[in-house]
Amino acid sequence: ALGNAGVRQTQYWAKVQGVVTFMIPRTHWIFIHDDNAGMVVTFADQQFRPEVGQVIEAEGRLQPGGYTPYIARGQARVLGRAEMPRPKIADPARLAVGEDYARYVVVRGHVRDLGLGNGYLTLLVSANLRRFPVQVIASKGERLPRHWLDAEVEITGVCQSTKGASGHPLGFLIYTPSTNRVKILAVGSASDLWERPLRRISELPAVPKGARVKIAGVV
Repeated sequence: ALGNAGVRQTQYWAKVQGVVTFMIPRTHWIFIHDDNAGMVVTFADQQFRPEVGQVIEAEGRLQPGGYTPYIARGQARVLGRAEMPRPKIADPARLAVGEDYARYVVVRGHVRDLGLGNGYLTLLVSANLRRFPVQVIASKGERLPRHWLDAEVEITGVCQSTKGASGHPLGFLIYTPSTNRVKILAVGSASDLWERPLRRISELPAVPKGARVKIAGVV
């Protein structure tokens, strides 16, 4: 496969088709996915606003991206609609080091925090001692689903891996277009978090990994 190194050495023109899996609001960045992988496409025509689930044909010059090349300032047209691609069952530990960048994936974890603002419902999800944000497009009048706290969830969306200035992986986030792609596997606790029973520190080794607890002590 053509990687960032090859794109840096030679100018390539690409033409691709894929299903739109996510469009970052207020930008001209779109994620598309074909039968095998995902990629980012940016568009010269910033009025072009395809919908999730539409099939587009895009062409333009390849540029080096964060992890894989992307089409920069491309031209595109909508060809129709298609079923969403089958999401890959992803391991958050592998996503955190750049695997499956721009791919349509499904991940599981527990909601540890949540907030609403800037057009997103943002969830902080933990899985296997790793935490990552999930950004869900907020619908008009969306309310904070406080009952999701500590719920076990399955999220289907697009992986956006991030790098630091040195080029080393920093982690990842998941974009998803609606709460319809957040499936509750096990309900959380809707009670006031501070009303939970106080635990002794000596009891913590017996607490299930990832469970929320309340403790007190002297610093």
